[in-house]
Amino acid sequence: MLLFSYGVTNAVPFFEPLLGLIGGLLSGPINFLLPVALYLGALCRDLGATARESDEAAEASLLRLARLGRAASTRLPLGERIGLALIVAFVLGTMVVGTYSTVTSLAARWRELGGPFACHPLVLVNNSDPCGG
Repeated sequence: MLLFSYGVTNAVPFFEPLLGLIGGLLSGPINFLLPVALYLGALCRDLGATARESDEAAEASLLRLARLGRAASTRLPLGERIGLALIVAFVLGTMVVGTYSTVTSLAARWRELGGPFACHPLVLVNNSDPCGG
């Protein structure tokens, strides 16, 4: 855990872009894609229970999954399929845009302030003595 934390702090030394990367990469899939995947998985499982009764020969699991996915997609009404596809496309688009925006912001900060552990003296705004003297 210590090595992972050290690696993250070296890769992203600024806290705001780190939160942006986490949010851009994970909030959309967890909030929107995971429920869609669970819904489709439950639908495939329901179809698999009925298909298992009618299977004569055992198929490879990947082929069976593909067949169940096609059956599930044809079982859904057209409006629901379009809605799910729009949700997936929107979330993937916002992931790309959010991650790109965060990475460009991070690159700008690196150019301005230097990379990780780069020591730059801070310039005082009013050029006065910081000790008040």
